Amino acid sequence: MTLRRSESLVVHECGTRRWARRAITGLARLRHRPVHLILIDTPSADALAGQRARGRSVRSRAFRRHERSWARLRDADPAALYREGWSSIRVLDRRDARALTAIRFD
Repeated sequence: MTLRRSESLVVHECGTRRWARRAITGLARLRHRPVHLILIDTPSADALAGQRARGRSVRSRAFRRHERSWARLRDADPAALYREGWSSIRVLDRRDARALTAIRFD
């Protein structure tokens, strides 16, 4: 699939895997497109409840690994994340994420 320059693309990725973040920023760089990282910080219990509500099951071992990875990402030095190639980085809590009606990057 090829996108026109005026189109936006949203990638839903948990962001905890460095190789995935670098793949996304690398592809954006190849396309000469800005790339923005939006992280939604939610309590673990809420995240698991959301997974269950969507009919997904998450193994406890995998979820614990995700929690550790998320903590490292959340606490990372923003400068290190910007070096990956992000144009902007925002961390939202669940309430702020629910309130979004549109996202604009001007």
